[in-house]
Amino acid sequence: MAATTSSTIILKSNNPDNMAQRTRQNLGNGTVTPGELLTWVNSGADLDQHATAGGNAEGKKVAIENQFSDHASGKAIDHAYADNETVSYIHAQPGDQLYMWLKDGQTTAIGSPLVSDGAGALQVHTPQAVDEAGSATFTNYVDAIVGYAAEIAAPSGARGRVRVDIA
Repeated sequence: MAATTSSTIILKSNNPDNMAQRTRQNLGNGTVTPGELLTWVNSGADLDQHATAGGNAEGKKVAIENQFSDHASGKAIDHAYADNETVSYIHAQPGDQLYMWLKDGQTTAIGSPLVSDGAGALQVHTPQAVDEAGSATFTNYVDAIVGYAAEIAAPSGARGRVRVDIA
């Protein structure tokens, strides 16, 4: 019987070179789990979970599994990077399919647009209501959509993984 969950973050790559992503590395600021959306902190020196809910995706940096970790007790995608450990990550490209985190309590349909939840996971995008009278101000992010749900998911009690087609 085939496995129902993936053991890797990069499910499909749209890289024209050899269909493999170019992995990058940098120090992590705090614990980082493979599949989390990342951002630069400490003046661009360290990586941490993306911290602006619905904010710009900032190049769609996504932590991937540590291929060299001791993961005899489970899948490499379940082993978090410790504070100040070197984090492997990619700049996800349109057409890639990644196994990322979905915020607890969210429900996706196939094709649901996903944005940052402000803690490294994703949440379903909810467009802001337009104030026809013009009395309210809004912050609009031009690069907020990270991708689209490639499956139905509804984690309950804790965040869960979801397949994401990167935008």
